[in-house]
Amino acid sequence: MFSDEDSFDTDEDSVSGRFEKKCGSTVIKRVAVASIVFSSLLNKEKSLSPVDFARYSARKLSAIQKLVEEQKGDIHSIEGPHLTVSFNGVRTITRAVTQACELVERLRELEAKDGCSITAGIACERVSIDDWIADSIISKIGEKAAVLQGMCSKYSGAHCLIPQSLYDDLSSAAILECIDIVRMPTFDIAQPIFLVSVHSLKQGGDDEEWMYQLENAEADNPYSRVNAVFQGFSRGATSERLQEMINDIGSNVRECDGYLNIKRLVDCLVKVEDRDAAICQYLGEVRRGRKGKRVSFPAIDARDMKTRTQSRTAERASLPDIRSWIRRPVSITG
Repeated sequence: MFSDEDSFDTDEDSVSGRFEKKCGSTVIKRVAVASIVFSSLLNKEKSLSPVDFARYSARKLSAIQKLVEEQKGDIHSIEGPHLTVSFNGVRTITRAVTQACELVERLRELEAKDGCSITAGIACERVSIDDWIADSIISKIGEKAAVLQGMCSKYSGAHCLIPQSLYDDLSSAAILECIDIVRMPTFDIAQPIFLVSVHSLKQGGDDEEWMYQLENAEADNPYSRVNAVFQGFSRGATSERLQEMINDIGSNVRECDGYLNIKRLVDCLVKVEDRDAAICQYLGEVRRGRKGKRVSFPAIDARDMKTRTQSRTAERASLPDIRSWIRRPVSITG
């Protein structure tokens, strides 16, 4: 849905099925990382005695480890309720992003048995894996996944977030909703990206031809028209055309974050008639606490270096709030 030309985020690679490129003792490969938090471990720690919690935690972690292994993932860290898993890093697998998404949904089902839930973030990019440090991922990818996980609480009903660059990887396997445009705080100069919520996996389809799945990826997605407006905005559609597309969206999704946020973004485009300026105005409104919004990042005007420098200074000043989402130590280095 979002081609390389559409993407605001130039740091991530959304093309599936890339071959590994070997450079001496280093292998460059496309690695996915899932950062997951379990509410059951947080709740049980408060309600159970230390001995009972230790037993519960051991059973829970054993079940988690089994699911991770079945999805061909590799655990990099477990810190209290926080789990970090990589795919196609330590060992080579295909469909790394899909495997990560399937793991999140299976862990969500596991938590539901205890009446609890999870929040997760999935990120993916090409990274260098050295033979001598096969258990490490030389990238900021783990940090990105952790930030996405922390942002789940800012959106109603969101339990797993991905960047727009992974949309095409998961569109045939999961129900996706574009919900907002944000600037990721893990970048030195933050590029705006569309944020996508993974609602659930699609039923069946394993025996269907892959071309058929791609052609019908949006057919059974109730958020397809919302996603189409986000796509239209990224491709430079006129404000008049975008407003027509918004008016065609069914009433069943008009209370969702995706609809509300893209409508506000298009309203900004109507006022300023420039896509970049509309994004800056939209993010500025979010920062000032516009009613109904819960995500706040500093706006950065890429056309004005002075404004950019001031905004980056403001970002550094608020860094403790952002970094509080990221647990240390994590065996994923930047």
